[in-house]
Amino acid sequence: MPIAQSLRIEYQSSAKCRVEIDEEATSWISCDSNDDSADCVVLNLEKNVDGATRYSFVRIVLEDDPDTFIQYSITQYADDSSKIYYTTTDGEIFVPEYQDKFTNGFGAAIKSHSYEQIGVIEFYGDVSTVGNFQERYPMSHRLKSIYLPEGLSSISDYTFSECKELEDVWLPETLQSIGTEAFYRCNKLSTIAIPNSVTEVNSRVFAECESLVEVAISDSVESIGDGLFSMCRNLTSVKLPSSITTIPMLCFSGCAKLEVVEIPELIETIGAYAFSKCASLKSIELPASVKTIQSNAFSECVALESVSFPSALEHLGSNAFCDCVSLTSVELPDSITKVENSVFAGCVQLVNFNIPSGLKYISDLMFNGCVGPKELVIPNNIEQIGSQVFQECRGIQRVTIGSGVRKMSAGVFYDCENLSELYCMPATPPEVGDQLLTNCSAELKIYVPRGSVDAYKVANGWSKYSDKIVVYDF
Repeated sequence: MPIAQSLRIEYQSSAKCRVEIDEEATSWISCDSNDDSADCVVLNLEKNVDGATRYSFVRIVLEDDPDTFIQYSITQYADDSSKIYYTTTDGEIFVPEYQDKFTNGFGAAIKSHSYEQIGVIEFYGDVSTVGNFQERYPMSHRLKSIYLPEGLSSISDYTFSECKELEDVWLPETLQSIGTEAFYRCNKLSTIAIPNSVTEVNSRVFAECESLVEVAISDSVESIGDGLFSMCRNLTSVKLPSSITTIPMLCFSGCAKLEVVEIPELIETIGAYAFSKCASLKSIELPASVKTIQSNAFSECVALESVSFPSALEHLGSNAFCDCVSLTSVELPDSITKVENSVFAGCVQLVNFNIPSGLKYISDLMFNGCVGPKELVIPNNIEQIGSQVFQECRGIQRVTIGSGVRKMSAGVFYDCENLSELYCMPATPPEVGDQLLTNCSAELKIYVPRGSVDAYKVANGWSKYSDKIVVYDF
Protein backbone atom coordinates (compact mmCIF):
# COMPACT_ATOMS: atom_id res chain seq x y z
CA MET A 1 0.00 0.00 0.00
CA PRO A 2 1.23 3.60 -0.52
CA ILE A 3 2.77 4.80 2.72
CA ALA A 4 1.83 8.27 3.98
CA GLN A 5 3.80 8.18 7.24
CA SER A 6 5.64 5.91 9.65
CA LEU A 7 5.46 5.69 13.44
CA ARG A 8 8.24 4.27 15.61
CA ILE A 9 7.27 2.66 18.93
CA GLU A 10 10.06 1.80 21.35
CA TYR A 11 9.75 -0.52 24.35
CA GLN A 12 11.92 -2.53 26.75
CA SER A 13 11.49 -6.24 27.31
CA SER A 14 13.81 -9.17 27.96
CA ALA A 15 11.18 -11.58 26.63
CA LYS A 16 10.09 -12.27 23.09
CA CYS A 17 7.23 -10.04 21.92
CA ARG A 18 4.95 -9.79 18.93
CA VAL A 19 2.89 -6.99 17.37
CA GLU A 20 -0.88 -7.29 17.06
CA ILE A 21 -2.81 -4.91 14.81
CA ASP A 22 -6.57 -4.57 15.10
CA GLU A 23 -8.04 -6.66 12.29
CA GLU A 24 -10.22 -3.81 11.03
CA ALA A 25 -7.14 -1.60 10.64
CA THR A 26 -4.91 -3.98 8.66
CA SER A 27 -6.03 -2.27 5.45
CA TRP A 28 -4.27 0.93 6.48
CA ILE A 29 -1.72 -0.08 9.17
CA SER A 30 1.16 -2.46 8.55
CA CYS A 31 4.25 -3.37 10.56
CA ASP A 32 7.84 -3.84 9.45
CA SER A 33 9.13 -7.27 10.48
CA ASN A 34 11.11 -7.30 13.72
CA ASP A 35 13.44 -9.96 15.10
CA ASP A 36 13.31 -11.47 18.57
CA SER A 37 15.75 -8.98 20.02
CA ALA A 38 14.08 -5.86 18.61
CA ASP A 39 13.13 -3.16 21.06
CA CYS A 40 11.03 -1.16 18.65
CA VAL A 41 8.43 -1.55 15.93
CA VAL A 42 7.78 0.64 12.93
CA LEU A 43 4.20 1.10 11.85
CA ASN A 44 3.40 2.19 8.31
CA LEU A 45 0.18 4.11 7.78
CA GLU A 46 -1.50 4.35 4.41
CA LYS A 47 -2.54 7.81 3.25
CA ASN A 48 -6.02 8.70 4.52
CA VAL A 49 -8.13 9.72 1.54
CA ASP A 50 -11.53 8.89 3.05
CA GLY A 51 -12.21 12.41 4.28
CA ALA A 52 -12.81 11.27 7.87
CA THR A 53 -10.61 10.69 10.91
CA ARG A 54 -10.01 6.99 11.68
CA TYR A 55 -8.97 5.21 14.87
CA SER A 56 -7.44 1.89 15.84
CA PHE A 57 -4.94 0.29 18.20
CA VAL A 58 -1.86 -1.91 18.21
CA ARG A 59 -0.52 -4.12 20.99
CA ILE A 60 2.96 -5.25 21.98
CA VAL A 61 2.23 -8.72 23.41
CA LEU A 62 4.46 -11.15 25.31
CA GLU A 63 4.69 -14.41 23.34
CA ASP A 64 4.59 -16.59 26.46
CA ASP A 65 1.86 -14.62 28.19
CA PRO A 66 -0.68 -13.11 25.74
CA ASP A 67 -2.55 -11.47 28.61
CA THR A 68 0.45 -9.21 29.21
CA PHE A 69 0.64 -6.40 26.67
CA ILE A 70 0.98 -2.68 26.08
CA GLN A 71 -1.72 -1.09 23.92
CA TYR A 72 -1.24 2.02 21.80
CA SER A 73 -4.08 4.04 20.31
CA ILE A 74 -3.60 5.22 16.74
CA THR A 75 -5.51 8.24 15.41
CA GLN A 76 -5.10 9.32 11.81
CA TYR A 77 -6.77 12.45 10.59
CA ALA A 78 -8.22 12.88 7.13
CA ASP A 79 -6.04 13.55 4.09
CA ASP A 80 -3.64 16.36 5.00
CA SER A 81 -2.67 17.25 1.45
CA SER A 82 -4.73 20.43 1.62
CA LYS A 83 -3.70 21.57 5.13
CA ILE A 84 -0.82 23.57 6.55
CA TYR A 85 -0.40 23.29 10.34
CA TYR A 86 1.38 25.89 12.43
CA THR A 87 1.91 27.04 16.01
CA THR A 88 2.82 30.44 17.39
CA THR A 89 4.81 31.72 20.35
CA ASP A 90 1.63 32.93 22.08
CA GLY A 91 -0.91 30.38 20.83
CA GLU A 92 -2.81 33.05 18.95
CA ILE A 93 -4.15 31.97 15.57
CA PHE A 94 -3.50 34.09 12.49
CA VAL A 95 -6.34 35.83 10.73
CA PRO A 96 -5.95 36.08 6.94
CA GLU A 97 -5.26 39.58 5.72
CA TYR A 98 -7.99 39.32 3.12
CA GLN A 99 -11.38 38.86 4.69
CA ASP A 100 -12.83 37.37 1.50
CA LYS A 101 -10.61 34.40 2.45
CA PHE A 102 -8.78 34.36 -0.85
CA THR A 103 -5.01 34.43 -0.65
CA ASN A 104 -4.15 35.63 -4.12
CA GLY A 105 -0.54 34.60 -4.73
CA PHE A 106 -0.37 32.37 -1.64
CA GLY A 107 -1.71 29.27 -3.32
CA ALA A 108 -5.46 28.73 -3.10
CA ALA A 109 -8.73 29.72 -1.49
CA ILE A 110 -8.81 29.21 2.30
CA LYS A 111 -11.54 27.05 3.77
CA SER A 112 -10.65 27.50 7.45
CA HIS A 113 -7.69 28.79 9.38
CA SER A 114 -7.73 27.71 13.02
CA TYR A 115 -8.08 24.75 15.36
CA GLU A 116 -7.76 25.40 19.11
CA GLN A 117 -4.08 26.21 19.80
CA ILE A 118 -2.86 24.80 16.49
CA GLY A 119 -3.40 26.90 13.39
CA VAL A 120 -4.71 25.09 10.34
CA ILE A 121 -4.81 26.66 6.91
CA GLU A 122 -7.09 24.39 4.92
CA PHE A 123 -7.55 24.83 1.18
CA TYR A 124 -10.35 23.72 -1.09
CA GLY A 125 -7.91 21.75 -3.22
CA ASP A 126 -4.48 20.21 -2.84
CA VAL A 127 -1.66 22.68 -2.20
CA SER A 128 1.13 22.61 -4.78
CA THR A 129 2.76 26.00 -4.06
CA VAL A 130 2.86 28.34 -1.08
CA GLY A 131 3.65 32.00 -1.53
CA ASN A 132 4.69 34.82 0.79
CA PHE A 133 3.41 33.81 4.23
CA GLN A 134 4.60 36.95 5.97
CA GLU A 135 2.90 39.21 3.47
CA ARG A 136 -0.44 37.40 3.82
CA TYR A 137 -0.31 36.94 7.58
CA PRO A 138 0.67 40.15 9.36
CA MET A 139 1.28 38.31 12.68
CA SER A 140 3.71 35.84 11.12
CA HIS A 141 6.60 37.26 13.16
CA ARG A 142 5.21 35.08 15.99
CA LEU A 143 5.22 31.91 13.89
CA LYS A 144 6.96 29.16 15.90
CA SER A 145 6.53 25.98 13.86
CA ILE A 146 5.25 25.01 10.43
CA TYR A 147 4.18 21.66 9.00
CA LEU A 148 3.82 21.71 5.23
CA PRO A 149 1.63 19.07 3.57
CA GLU A 150 2.50 16.17 1.31
CA GLY A 151 1.76 17.12 -2.29
CA LEU A 152 3.51 20.49 -1.94
CA SER A 153 6.05 20.83 -4.77
CA SER A 154 7.44 24.35 -4.31
CA ILE A 155 7.97 27.05 -1.72
CA SER A 156 7.93 30.46 -3.37
CA ASP A 157 10.37 33.35 -2.92
CA TYR A 158 10.33 35.02 0.53
CA THR A 159 7.63 32.65 1.87
CA PHE A 160 8.84 32.59 5.50
CA SER A 161 11.38 35.40 5.24
CA GLU A 162 12.07 37.14 8.56
CA CYS A 163 9.81 34.83 10.60
CA LYS A 164 12.21 35.45 13.46
CA GLU A 165 10.52 33.15 16.01
CA LEU A 166 10.33 30.16 13.68
CA GLU A 167 12.07 27.15 15.30
CA ASP A 168 10.72 24.03 13.59
CA VAL A 169 9.96 23.35 9.93
CA TRP A 170 8.75 20.10 8.41
CA LEU A 171 9.20 19.80 4.64
CA PRO A 172 7.29 17.11 2.72
CA GLU A 173 8.86 14.41 0.54
CA THR A 174 7.07 15.86 -2.48
CA LEU A 175 8.91 19.19 -2.32
CA GLN A 176 11.04 19.96 -5.40
CA SER A 177 11.99 23.65 -5.21
CA ILE A 178 12.71 26.19 -2.45
CA GLY A 179 12.53 29.82 -3.56
CA THR A 180 14.82 32.79 -2.98
CA GLU A 181 15.09 33.91 0.68
CA ALA A 182 12.34 31.46 1.64
CA PHE A 183 13.72 31.24 5.21
CA TYR A 184 15.86 34.39 5.24
CA ARG A 185 16.56 35.73 8.75
CA CYS A 186 14.66 32.98 10.54
CA ASN A 187 16.87 33.67 13.53
CA LYS A 188 15.73 30.77 15.76
CA LEU A 189 15.82 28.04 13.13
CA SER A 190 18.65 25.73 14.28
CA THR A 191 18.28 22.72 12.00
CA ILE A 192 16.37 21.67 8.94
CA ALA A 193 16.12 18.48 6.90
CA ILE A 194 15.89 18.96 3.16
CA PRO A 195 14.08 15.95 1.68
CA ASN A 196 15.44 13.79 -1.13
CA SER A 197 12.77 15.06 -3.52
CA VAL A 198 14.26 18.59 -3.67
CA THR A 199 16.24 19.40 -6.83
CA GLU A 200 16.56 23.19 -6.60
CA VAL A 201 17.52 25.44 -3.67
CA ASN A 202 17.61 29.09 -4.74
CA SER A 203 19.54 32.14 -3.58
CA ARG A 204 19.86 33.16 0.08
CA VAL A 205 17.30 30.60 1.23
CA PHE A 206 18.88 30.36 4.71
CA ALA A 207 20.93 33.57 4.72
CA GLU A 208 21.35 35.22 8.13
CA CYS A 209 19.69 32.32 10.01
CA GLU A 210 21.86 33.01 13.03
CA SER A 211 20.92 29.88 15.01
CA LEU A 212 21.42 27.41 12.17
CA VAL A 213 24.13 24.95 13.24
CA GLU A 214 24.10 21.97 10.88
CA VAL A 215 22.58 21.29 7.47
CA ALA A 216 22.67 18.29 5.16
CA ILE A 217 21.52 18.87 1.60
CA SER A 218 20.49 15.69 -0.16
CA ASP A 219 22.25 14.49 -3.31
CA SER A 220 19.02 14.98 -5.29
CA VAL A 221 19.71 18.75 -5.34
CA GLU A 222 21.11 19.76 -8.73
CA SER A 223 21.73 23.46 -8.10
CA ILE A 224 22.10 25.83 -5.15
CA GLY A 225 21.80 29.60 -5.31
CA ASP A 226 24.06 32.52 -4.38
CA GLY A 227 24.46 33.35 -0.71
CA LEU A 228 22.65 30.21 0.40
CA PHE A 229 24.09 30.27 3.95
CA SER A 230 25.57 33.76 3.95
CA MET A 231 26.06 35.17 7.47
CA CYS A 232 24.86 32.02 9.26
CA ARG A 233 27.21 32.86 12.11
CA ASN A 234 26.74 29.64 14.12
CA LEU A 235 26.85 27.16 11.25
CA THR A 236 29.59 24.60 12.01
CA SER A 237 29.23 21.93 9.33
CA VAL A 238 27.52 21.41 6.00
CA LYS A 239 27.09 18.47 3.67
CA LEU A 240 26.75 19.65 0.09
CA PRO A 241 25.04 17.58 -2.63
CA SER A 242 27.41 15.45 -4.70
CA SER A 243 25.79 16.40 -8.02
CA ILE A 244 26.55 20.15 -8.08
CA THR A 245 29.44 21.54 -10.15
CA THR A 246 29.60 25.07 -8.70
CA ILE A 247 29.72 26.48 -5.20
CA PRO A 248 28.03 29.82 -5.92
CA MET A 249 29.13 33.27 -4.86
CA LEU A 250 28.70 34.25 -1.19
CA CYS A 251 27.49 30.74 -0.39
CA PHE A 252 29.10 30.60 3.07
CA SER A 253 30.36 34.16 3.38
CA GLY A 254 30.54 35.30 7.00
CA CYS A 255 29.92 31.83 8.49
CA ALA A 256 32.30 32.59 11.35
CA LYS A 257 32.06 29.18 13.07
CA LEU A 258 32.19 26.98 9.98
CA GLU A 259 34.94 24.43 10.59
CA VAL A 260 34.25 21.58 8.20
CA VAL A 261 33.18 21.62 4.56
CA GLU A 262 33.41 18.58 2.34
CA ILE A 263 33.62 19.88 -1.22
CA PRO A 264 31.98 17.44 -3.66
CA GLU A 265 34.08 15.64 -6.25
CA LEU A 266 32.35 17.25 -9.26
CA ILE A 267 32.93 20.88 -8.29
CA GLU A 268 34.64 22.86 -11.06
CA THR A 269 34.10 26.44 -9.87
CA ILE A 270 34.21 28.05 -6.44
CA GLY A 271 32.37 31.35 -6.70
CA ALA A 272 33.32 34.84 -5.59
CA TYR A 273 33.32 35.32 -1.79
CA ALA A 274 32.03 31.74 -1.39
CA PHE A 275 33.94 31.21 1.89
CA SER A 276 35.01 34.78 2.63
CA LYS A 277 35.35 35.57 6.35
CA CYS A 278 34.88 31.97 7.47
CA ALA A 279 36.99 32.72 10.53
CA SER A 280 37.11 29.13 11.90
CA LEU A 281 37.97 27.30 8.69
CA LYS A 282 41.44 25.77 9.16
CA SER A 283 42.01 23.67 6.06
CA ILE A 284 40.60 23.14 2.60
CA GLU A 285 41.12 20.15 0.36
CA LEU A 286 40.01 20.97 -3.16
CA PRO A 287 38.97 18.01 -5.32
CA ALA A 288 40.73 17.21 -8.58
CA SER A 289 37.80 18.64 -10.58
CA VAL A 290 38.29 22.28 -9.48
CA LYS A 291 39.45 24.52 -12.34
CA THR A 292 38.45 28.02 -11.19
CA ILE A 293 38.58 29.82 -7.85
CA GLN A 294 36.91 33.20 -8.26
CA SER A 295 37.66 36.52 -6.58
CA ASN A 296 37.74 36.65 -2.76
CA ALA A 297 36.60 33.04 -2.55
CA PHE A 298 38.59 32.46 0.67
CA SER A 299 39.56 36.02 1.59
CA GLU A 300 39.91 36.84 5.30
CA CYS A 301 39.76 33.20 6.40
CA VAL A 302 42.00 34.13 9.30
CA ALA A 303 42.38 30.58 10.70
CA LEU A 304 43.14 28.92 7.35
CA GLU A 305 46.48 27.13 7.63
CA SER A 306 46.61 24.86 4.60
CA VAL A 307 45.11 24.51 1.14
CA SER A 308 45.49 21.56 -1.19
CA PHE A 309 45.39 22.77 -4.80
CA PRO A 310 44.36 20.29 -7.53
CA SER A 311 46.59 19.58 -10.50
CA ALA A 312 43.87 20.72 -12.94
CA LEU A 313 43.47 24.24 -11.48
CA GLU A 314 43.57 26.91 -14.20
CA HIS A 315 42.40 30.23 -12.79
CA LEU A 316 42.80 32.12 -9.50
CA GLY A 317 40.61 35.22 -9.16
CA SER A 318 41.64 38.49 -7.52
CA ASN A 319 42.05 38.45 -3.73
CA ALA A 320 41.16 34.74 -3.70
CA PHE A 321 43.17 34.13 -0.51
CA CYS A 322 44.03 37.66 0.55
CA ASP A 323 44.43 38.33 4.29
CA CYS A 324 44.53 34.63 5.20
CA VAL A 325 46.90 35.54 8.00
CA SER A 326 47.52 31.95 9.22
CA LEU A 327 48.44 30.50 5.84
CA THR A 328 52.10 29.47 5.84
CA SER A 329 52.69 27.49 2.64
CA VAL A 330 51.13 26.99 -0.80
CA GLU A 331 52.20 24.85 -3.73
CA LEU A 332 50.61 26.10 -6.93
CA PRO A 333 50.26 23.59 -9.79
CA ASP A 334 51.82 24.29 -13.18
CA SER A 335 48.36 23.93 -14.75
CA ILE A 336 47.50 27.50 -13.67
CA THR A 337 47.44 29.84 -16.66
CA LYS A 338 45.71 32.91 -15.19
CA VAL A 339 46.17 34.63 -11.85
CA GLU A 340 44.47 37.94 -11.07
CA ASN A 341 45.58 40.69 -8.67
CA SER A 342 46.34 40.34 -4.95
CA VAL A 343 45.63 36.60 -4.71
CA PHE A 344 47.77 36.11 -1.59
CA ALA A 345 48.20 39.74 -0.54
CA GLY A 346 48.28 40.23 3.21
CA CYS A 347 49.07 36.58 4.03
CA VAL A 348 51.56 37.78 6.60
CA GLN A 349 52.80 34.30 7.59
CA LEU A 350 53.11 32.89 4.07
CA VAL A 351 56.72 31.72 3.80
CA ASN A 352 56.72 29.08 1.09
CA PHE A 353 55.23 29.70 -2.34
CA ASN A 354 56.13 29.06 -5.96
CA ILE A 355 55.49 30.56 -9.39
CA PRO A 356 53.68 28.09 -11.74
CA SER A 357 55.42 27.35 -15.03
CA GLY A 358 52.10 27.75 -16.89
CA LEU A 359 51.97 31.50 -16.21
CA LYS A 360 53.29 34.26 -18.45
CA TYR A 361 52.30 37.17 -16.22
CA ILE A 362 52.56 37.56 -12.45
CA SER A 363 49.70 39.85 -11.50
CA ASP A 364 49.90 42.98 -9.36
CA LEU A 365 50.33 42.50 -5.58
CA MET A 366 50.15 38.71 -5.89
CA PHE A 367 52.32 38.09 -2.80
CA ASN A 368 52.33 41.61 -1.38
CA GLY A 369 52.98 41.63 2.37
CA CYS A 370 53.90 37.94 2.64
CA VAL A 371 57.12 36.66 4.23
CA GLY A 372 58.41 34.77 1.22
CA PRO A 373 61.04 32.05 0.85
CA LYS A 374 64.74 32.76 1.32
CA GLU A 375 65.33 31.87 -2.33
CA LEU A 376 62.81 32.71 -5.04
CA VAL A 377 62.99 31.62 -8.67
CA ILE A 378 60.98 33.39 -11.39
CA PRO A 379 60.74 30.69 -14.12
CA ASN A 380 61.75 31.33 -17.73
CA ASN A 381 58.13 31.23 -18.93
CA ILE A 382 57.29 34.49 -17.14
CA GLU A 383 57.31 37.50 -19.48
CA GLN A 384 55.96 40.24 -17.21
CA ILE A 385 55.87 40.91 -13.46
CA GLY A 386 53.16 43.26 -12.18
CA SER A 387 53.51 46.09 -9.69
CA GLN A 388 54.33 45.52 -6.00
CA VAL A 389 54.17 41.74 -6.44
CA PHE A 390 56.70 40.97 -3.71
CA GLN A 391 56.53 44.23 -1.78
CA GLU A 392 57.44 43.80 1.93
CA CYS A 393 58.36 40.12 1.51
CA ARG A 394 61.04 40.42 4.15
CA GLY A 395 61.97 36.74 4.12
CA ILE A 396 63.36 36.86 0.56
CA GLN A 397 67.14 36.97 0.38
CA ARG A 398 67.93 35.73 -3.14
CA VAL A 399 65.92 36.06 -6.37
CA THR A 400 66.59 34.63 -9.82
CA ILE A 401 64.80 36.40 -12.71
CA GLY A 402 64.15 33.97 -15.59
CA SER A 403 65.43 34.64 -19.10
CA GLY A 404 61.92 35.27 -20.50
CA VAL A 405 61.14 38.36 -18.39
CA ARG A 406 60.67 41.48 -20.54
CA LYS A 407 59.00 43.88 -18.09
CA MET A 408 58.86 44.47 -14.33
CA SER A 409 56.40 47.09 -13.07
CA ALA A 410 56.78 49.57 -10.21
CA GLY A 411 57.83 48.47 -6.75
CA VAL A 412 58.19 44.75 -7.50
CA PHE A 413 60.68 44.26 -4.64
CA TYR A 414 59.90 47.41 -2.67
CA ASP A 415 60.76 47.04 1.04
CA CYS A 416 62.25 43.55 0.64
CA GLU A 417 64.78 44.60 3.25
CA ASN A 418 66.71 41.30 3.29
CA LEU A 419 67.07 40.94 -0.48
CA SER A 420 70.83 40.93 -1.07
CA GLU A 421 71.23 38.90 -4.29
CA LEU A 422 69.34 39.50 -7.55
CA TYR A 423 70.28 37.27 -10.50
CA CYS A 424 68.95 38.63 -13.82
CA MET A 425 69.19 36.09 -16.62
CA PRO A 426 67.73 38.21 -19.52
CA ALA A 427 70.49 39.34 -21.88
CA THR A 428 68.47 42.47 -22.66
CA PRO A 429 67.62 44.54 -19.58
CA PRO A 430 63.88 44.22 -18.86
CA GLU A 431 61.78 47.39 -18.83
CA VAL A 432 61.30 48.35 -15.17
CA GLY A 433 59.08 50.74 -13.23
CA ASP A 434 59.87 53.09 -10.37
CA GLN A 435 61.15 51.88 -6.98
CA LEU A 436 62.00 48.42 -8.26
CA LEU A 437 64.48 47.75 -5.43
CA THR A 438 63.77 50.60 -3.01
CA ASN A 439 64.61 49.78 0.64
CA CYS A 440 66.27 46.47 -0.17
CA SER A 441 69.44 45.37 1.66
CA ALA A 442 72.37 47.77 1.59
CA GLU A 443 74.48 44.76 0.57
CA LEU A 444 72.43 44.16 -2.59
CA LYS A 445 74.28 42.87 -5.65
CA ILE A 446 72.68 42.57 -9.10
CA TYR A 447 74.17 39.77 -11.19
CA VAL A 448 73.72 40.02 -14.99
CA PRO A 449 75.02 37.99 -17.97
CA ARG A 450 78.55 38.52 -19.24
CA GLY A 451 78.30 40.89 -22.15
CA SER A 452 75.20 42.65 -20.71
CA VAL A 453 76.81 44.60 -17.87
CA ASP A 454 77.15 47.86 -19.81
CA ALA A 455 73.59 47.62 -21.14
CA TYR A 456 72.15 47.22 -17.62
CA LYS A 457 74.23 50.08 -16.21
CA VAL A 458 72.76 52.59 -18.69
CA ALA A 459 69.21 51.22 -19.03
CA ASN A 460 66.26 53.23 -17.67
CA GLY A 461 65.41 52.08 -14.16
CA TRP A 462 68.63 50.10 -13.84
CA SER A 463 71.19 52.90 -14.08
CA LYS A 464 70.48 54.07 -10.51
CA TYR A 465 71.82 50.71 -9.32
CA SER A 466 74.94 50.76 -11.58
CA ASP A 467 77.33 50.44 -8.63
CA LYS A 468 75.61 47.19 -7.62
CA ILE A 469 75.66 45.52 -11.05
CA VAL A 470 78.29 42.80 -11.52
CA VAL A 471 78.96 40.12 -14.14
CA TYR A 472 77.78 36.52 -13.70
CA ASP A 473 78.13 33.44 -15.90
CA PHE A 474 74.73 31.73 -16.00
